[in-house]
Amino acid sequence: MNNKTIAYLYRWTELSTGKWYEGSRTAKGCSPDDGYICSSKSVKPMILENPINWIKQILVIGEPKFIRELETKRLRQLDAKNNPMSYNKCNAHIDPGNKLGRKESSETRKRKSIARQGDKNPMYGKTGEKCPHFGKKLSQDWRDNISAAVKNYHSNRPKTHNQNISKSLRGNPKVGLKGDRNPRFKGYYISPTGERFDSSRKAAVFAGGRDKSTLVSWAKNNKNGWSFEPI
Repeated sequence: MNNKTIAYLYRWTELSTGKWYEGSRTAKGCSPDDGYICSSKSVKPMILENPINWIKQILVIGEPKFIRELETKRLRQLDAKNNPMSYNKCNAHIDPGNKLGRKESSETRKRKSIARQGDKNPMYGKTGEKCPHFGKKLSQDWRDNISAAVKNYHSNRPKTHNQNISKSLRGNPKVGLKGDRNPRFKGYYISPTGERFDSSRKAAVFAGGRDKSTLVSWAKNNKNGWSFEPI
């Protein structure tokens, strides 16, 4: 798997009107042939709806920092925000209409964090089929990258780790309700010898420290003597 980053500056041109949109791609592992379209919420749908009416040009490739600075310089020179032939809505990363590169104050971050706690979080209660990742399968490379990232995080865990977890759980009425006392409790994990466990964690410990996801898979697919008893 090639993880080399080749940042680039690109331009999309609408053939029927001659209007254009310029942007940059600097994400880790990106390259000119990665299939990226753009980040514009107005331009991207138009490209997807009628791709034969658009042509993409790679203007410059280089290091991410250079490409970001070049994008800012070009958009300012073209006055893209006010240019009638441009679809760009801002001229630079310091433009009030673009938050790229801007650092929010600690007060602003704290206020946003409080606003997303408990049932105010957009992912609150989205389990099973309600979860946007339900049914999606990750490639082996993707899973390997996630595993490496998690191991790296745990070996370099910041002092604020537990504090952030505690903060994210405030306001959640289900916190502290374990096993069959939790409204989200779905059933018991039954071992090959008949023991019943009200959590995958307890069952995994009983199984010799197996990974919880492995044990859940065994139980729900009746493998290796394990089964799941729904309530």
